[in-house]
Amino acid sequence: MIAKALIALLAMTCIAGLAGKAEAALESRLGGLAWYDSTLDVSWATDASLGATEPYFVQRDALSTLTIGGVGDWRMPTLDVDGNGVIVDCSGGAIGCADNELGYMFAVNGVTSAAPGPFSEVAESYWVDPYDLVLGFAHLFSMSSGADLGVVADDAPGMGAVWAVRDGDVGPAPVPLPAAAWSLGAGLLALHRLSRVRRDAPSPRRSR
Repeated sequence: MIAKALIALLAMTCIAGLAGKAEAALESRLGGLAWYDSTLDVSWATDASLGATEPYFVQRDALSTLTIGGVGDWRMPTLDVDGNGVIVDCSGGAIGCADNELGYMFAVNGVTSAAPGPFSEVAESYWVDPYDLVLGFAHLFSMSSGADLGVVADDAPGMGAVWAVRDGDVGPAPVPLPAAAWSLGAGLLALHRLSRVRRDAPSPRRSR
């Protein structure tokens, strides 16, 4: 009975662990300094406002030399991942938002300036790419409404913060819960079998 109960508990633990892993889009990296989005395949800095609210190009240049946990190659988020010139509005829902990195963070991951989730210092607005070469203006994105605020003069200070993002996974994932659960279960079963062997062993006869 004990063995059956242990096996049932182990199975429930593993199923719950697998379900949690499937639902989790954001996974901690670099000792908590970054979070990996397994759907978009990008990594976000935990500190969502690494720089002051400086003009667009000042912020972009600062990102080019930024390192977090020894990792570089950080950049600004983009509202047009596929580069087709169409910016998807994510304020009304999640459809098509994979093409809009901050829009996806807002609409799908549920991270806003009022509800930062695992991040810190989530600002009201951010400088984002693409840069409008024709107008010479830069885009701003609102993390309070999930909307593209349009283009503003790139030299305007105090308009937006910067949130560092990087392509790909910046570090190895923690040991999956199911593997840890199997190890725990195996240990419990081994202890149970040992206790059963000792219980079933014949008692030594007493000499008269």
